Amino acid sequence: MKKILVVGSVVIAIAIGVFLASRVHTDDGFVTSKTLSISDVQPHLASCMMLSQIFGIHQESNRATVFFQHSTDGRPGNGEICLVKLNSGKWLIKGEDFRGGAVYKYLISQQEIKRREAEIEKEVEKREKEKEERREKERESGETGVGELGALRSAVVGYYGMYEKWPNPLTEIITAGIIKEIPPARLREGVPNNDSNKVHYGTDPFHDDLNDQGGWLYDPEDGVIIINSTHKDTKGRPYSDY
Repeated sequence: MKKILVVGSVVIAIAIGVFLASRVHTDDGFVTSKTLSISDVQPHLASCMMLSQIFGIHQESNRATVFFQHSTDGRPGNGEICLVKLNSGKWLIKGEDFRGGAVYKYLISQQEIKRREAEIEKEVEKREKEKEERREKERESGETGVGELGALRSAVVGYYGMYEKWPNPLTEIITAGIIKEIPPARLREGVPNNDSNKVHYGTDPFHDDLNDQGGWLYDPEDGVIIINSTHKDTKGRPYSDY
């Protein structure tokens, strides 16, 4: 009986030793590594695995070493999923579910790697295109907003020339047939403009009423009209200064 207990203890000790030897402590937690054939790795990686930060794949001929890194508290954190090429033949896959759950399937076949590379390249091109489109919209909206302010001021001055008084309310320039409608004060993308063609009346719009609520500010006593925005146009000048 003693002999069995001794043998059992030795087996347990060896098992614990092997387990501990396979775990390397880092500042971020424990890293467990094992070597599998590529044919073995593919189906296993296709299942959900709880990870916290990184698992990397290094391919050499037909072998792949897979590293699973876990957090010290056993819970995954937030992050992102991406495939990064470190150098020839070496890939690093960073993966975490944004909801703090499992990382979903990853295959390490060359076909999968090429597919992901193509997706990443397309995504980069798409984002660059969207960025350029946004910049173009900002340029166009800035020029349009200033142009409409100029048109509205010309109409107000034209009304004064006809009647020797400033229009009050501003819609009198429409009644007089000088302009068809109050144009929208379109601002560049991202700038608040709740009611683009609404007219706010005030006696000192530059100081009292400029509040980014959208539309126009108009003082019927002296004919001053400005865009209700403290933001700047694409040339860096405040809309209100025009």
